[in-house]
Amino acid sequence: MSLKRRLDLIRDRVISREFVEGRGLGKEVPFYAFDYHASDEETVASYATWLVDDINRKNDISLVEVNLLDLIRTMLIGRGIFEKAISMEMSKGAKGLLSALKGPLESGKVADAVLSATHSADVLFLTGIGQAYPMVRAHSLLNNLQPRIGNTPVVMFFPGRFNGLSLQLFGDLQESSYYRAFKLVD
Repeated sequence: MSLKRRLDLIRDRVISREFVEGRGLGKEVPFYAFDYHASDEETVASYATWLVDDINRKNDISLVEVNLLDLIRTMLIGRGIFEKAISMEMSKGAKGLLSALKGPLESGKVADAVLSATHSADVLFLTGIGQAYPMVRAHSLLNNLQPRIGNTPVVMFFPGRFNGLSLQLFGDLQESSYYRAFKLVD
């Protein structure tokens, strides 16, 4: 199925009462992945942002988008270390920077920041997954969101492959198995 057709199927899915209320999932967490080829990142990101605005204007559903790269930037600025991080990357390289950011960007802290940004949303869209890699790992973030987010459906826009059992960022980087999510559309 074409990317355009898959994107067009998102709206009806996420505005349905069954989706918002998590019906039909049993006791499973309402986490969904929309996977796509990394080369389609710009198209998917633009569509997700447009869709959030359009749904919020036309429906009685509160849908919030959290771009992980923007969230990381906000977190680092809030701690007063954004400029230091840029300097550190230039002087110590990416490995040195990643090592230094392990504490400030620990997955539990990022999950808490995601929750703070969502307030009382009915549905959460997570974007910027590929841009935030390797500072934030998708499976670690989802594992940390799971006990915190309750029954709020989370749609992760994932540049790679999700086969229902594991996430492969960019189609070839093997993340840890994450079996708690469902494919949003096939």
